[in-house]
Amino acid sequence: MTTTVIVKANHGWPVTVMQVDPASCRTIGEPVTVEPSTERTFYVHSGADLHVHEVQPATEVAADPVASHRGLPVAGYRPQTEGAVATVNANKRMEELLLRMLDALQGDLTVDQRWLAIGRSQIEQGFMAVNRAVFRPERLKGDIDTLGDASTL
Repeated sequence: MTTTVIVKANHGWPVTVMQVDPASCRTIGEPVTVEPSTERTFYVHSGADLHVHEVQPATEVAADPVASHRGLPVAGYRPQTEGAVATVNANKRMEELLLRMLDALQGDLTVDQRWLAIGRSQIEQGFMAVNRAVFRPERLKGDIDTLGDASTL
């Protein structure tokens, strides 16, 4: 099955569109820029996801999606692809939607608050695990006492 998506950059900003393989969280092909005041048709198939990002004035469109994001300034984290960052950002949005639904249930006397808290914790832990699976931080190597601070790792 193929899904047709029309992206219209109607508000004066370019729009970056990337196909992402949800299994590997890798970008499929190169990002495509839809210039302001234009539209472009995209075809999504084979279970791929489509990441659509409106580029704001202070934001640059990465020419190289693999080298576009430096790793977090935390030991063990490495540079991330545009696709990986897009996937984790989508995960964070989905997590926030779920947590807000749970917030609405808090204090509802018809809802078992203990199980609600357990469910909330497991949802948070699940999203942390999925995001860790995407970003794939590495274990530290070498003698832990001689490694120094995170900026030197």
